[in-house]
Amino acid sequence: MTVIYQYDIHMNLDYLNSPERLGGKARKIGLAKLQDYELQFDLYSKNNRSAVADIIPKNKSEVIGIVYEITDYLFLGKKE
Repeated sequence: MTVIYQYDIHMNLDYLNSPERLGGKARKIGLAKLQDYELQFDLYSKNNRSAVADIIPKNKSEVIGIVYEITDYLFLGKKE
């Protein structure tokens, strides 16, 4: 199994487990805090035609997210 940290829209288990994403294979472990990072909308998605979130280093900041467990093979060839 692989443990992944998710933030932004991927914190929504229904979205993450949708057929186009992980197809119900993600299991929530719990909340997590990523210390010394900050959430910014500094990227642009041509597909969605909107800003997208990114995590960048920043002292004394934190990003709240969720840790999930997924089957290892789900990561093969996937890029977000």
